[in-house]
Amino acid sequence: MGFYDVDYSNAGAEQVTPGTYEVFVSDYTITKAQRTGNTIVSLFYTVRDDVSQQHQGAKIQYDTFVETENSKWRWDTAAKAAGIPDKTPIQSAQDWANLMINKDLKVKVDMSKPNDQGKSYPEVKSFYNTDWPNQGRPAPILEKAYANQHQQSNLNRAANKVAQNEYSQQQDTYQQQQNFNQQNNYQQQSLTGTDPFADNRSIANGGINISDDDLPF
Repeated sequence: MGFYDVDYSNAGAEQVTPGTYEVFVSDYTITKAQRTGNTIVSLFYTVRDDVSQQHQGAKIQYDTFVETENSKWRWDTAAKAAGIPDKTPIQSAQDWANLMINKDLKVKVDMSKPNDQGKSYPEVKSFYNTDWPNQGRPAPILEKAYANQHQQSNLNRAANKVAQNEYSQQQDTYQQQQNFNQQNNYQQQSLTGTDPFADNRSIANGGINISDDDLPF
């Protein structure tokens, strides 16, 4: 028995080169921009292997859509190319991403500007309607989307726990202050000879109504 058999499927798909490709949306993530707080949807495409073309099965990753008015055109252009009906109501970035999943479209790819490490990556520059609508492709497994949602759920639970702890601390501080104020008031009244629990109403000012028969003389 030999050491092992060479299996090209373990080597990963080659990087997509500039050109136009038939793809489908195979995954997504939703994040927040650190500086602006804007929502960012990143779509992941798979180059279709049921169409005769280069780089079949390769991935085009992190095509970003930023939730701003100035970039809304890009969301609409991608949705139109994917066949999302006109005037479809979209309630959230999550809704839009879910509608795009497993949709066929054609994209034009170019290479990005080199980053700090001098590396360039495929970028989607344009969207077009597919020439080869797929029939019956199973829905992709959303590994990144599910991991993203799980992470966000954990962050939300952590934020809620912090908020609950802060509320409990505020309640404890408030109760301690109330107890301190009550004790302080009692001590001040004791120093002035006033019993805070005594009935200090005066006969002279009409505080108590009595008859002459109640007087001891």
